Amino acid sequence: MAIYHATTKPISRSSGRSATASAAYRAGVEIKDERTGLTHDYSKRGGVLLATVFDKDDNEIDRSELWNLAEQAEKRKDARTAREWIVAIPSELMPEYPEQLSDDERRSTELLTDYQLRKEFAEHHAKDFSGTQTALDFGKMLSKKYGVAVDVAIHAPDEEGSNKNYHAHIMTTTREVSLSADGQVEFGDKATIELSNTKRKTLGLGATSIEIKELRAEWAKIANQALERKGFNERIDHRSYAERGIEQLPTQKLGWKASEMERRGLETDRGDINRAINAGNLKIKGLALEIRIDTNKREEQKQALEFQQGMDALRAKQEAQAKAEAQAKAEQARPKTAKEFVERLSQEQRQKVKEISNKTISQYSADINSKAVELYEKATPANRRAKPLFAHYAYSDMKEVQPYKSLAQREIHEKDPSRYKDYAKAIEITNAMQDMERREGYQRQAERTREPSQDKGIGR
Repeated sequence: MAIYHATTKPISRSSGRSATASAAYRAGVEIKDERTGLTHDYSKRGGVLLATVFDKDDNEIDRSELWNLAEQAEKRKDARTAREWIVAIPSELMPEYPEQLSDDERRSTELLTDYQLRKEFAEHHAKDFSGTQTALDFGKMLSKKYGVAVDVAIHAPDEEGSNKNYHAHIMTTTREVSLSADGQVEFGDKATIELSNTKRKTLGLGATSIEIKELRAEWAKIANQALERKGFNERIDHRSYAERGIEQLPTQKLGWKASEMERRGLETDRGDINRAINAGNLKIKGLALEIRIDTNKREEQKQALEFQQGMDALRAKQEAQAKAEAQAKAEQARPKTAKEFVERLSQEQRQKVKEISNKTISQYSADINSKAVELYEKATPANRRAKPLFAHYAYSDMKEVQPYKSLAQREIHEKDPSRYKDYAKAIEITNAMQDMERREGYQRQAERTREPSQDKGIGR
């Protein structure tokens, strides 16, 4: 019994959804969202019989490129980036396994479960099914009517659900799409179905809800034409049960005679009719359940993504906190004074530090003196310059040069402010080291005076 189902809803950022993630999940592929940097990988999911992307001229389009451009074309935080249709493909238009398998196919798959058999058969022959072509025809109709690009994914029934629940996810862009002369995908204006009712009214169009009803009827028309071509009497009806005045198909009254026969295990015509009706009603419920399962899966994927993002943010926060604590601990462990620094040094380290400090002090003093002499000579004519009194008397030690040392120091500091800090630190460390050496010397002297004389002991 053919079952009708056709729903549509936009894919919007305001609901936390993206076109790239939706397309990746429906097609069972991996797509990296260039706008967010997130990678949506559903390449391991099963049940996708066929997935194809095309424009109004039936040109094939790269899925990842299309939906990334769709995301980039919209700037609003609450923008609609795609529209999705979900249609139930009449089971009559899809394969009945295993009757349609050849003897060779049966022998090669005899160890598989019934579900696995159906699934494997469908995956190998999906393009040949009338139901597949029917879904593609509906997608092509949408593409040509609105000038949009369309992504069609045919899904097989889930293992835990009804084995008749073949359905198609049809995603359309919200903007018109065309290919440039060099084959580049270009996005244009918003499709008319995506316009506000106010805008549609100015264009002489009816409300969006009315147009969606017409499209639901169009799916019924396309599917019923396919059923007729295949010789089936079953038809689907796009109208809701409420519009038809029924909640579900009623069974027939058996009557006492037929009831008695059914109780004895004898099948009757009326009993057969009721069993068919009940089976149809179960299909209705099963389809609704499958749709709810599909919706729940999408919600679970969304929640899983949000959870992962939250865990990543928490992990980043914890790592930053741990780094800050480590830096604070290192800062706390760092010596606060030159005395504390020197006390932590070994004898070997102390000698190296002393050499470095002395070199720093000597080099700084030499640079000051050299610069002071240079400034003195620039400011004093050669015939008026003083001469050292003795050969060992450094030119920089002359009293005439002394006033220029402060100027020299200032010039050096302006060129490299770190020089004086290094010099002052070296002086501080040197003084601390000299104090320590004096203390150690006093301590050694005190220890020697406290020790009994070995000579006195020998003389006794």
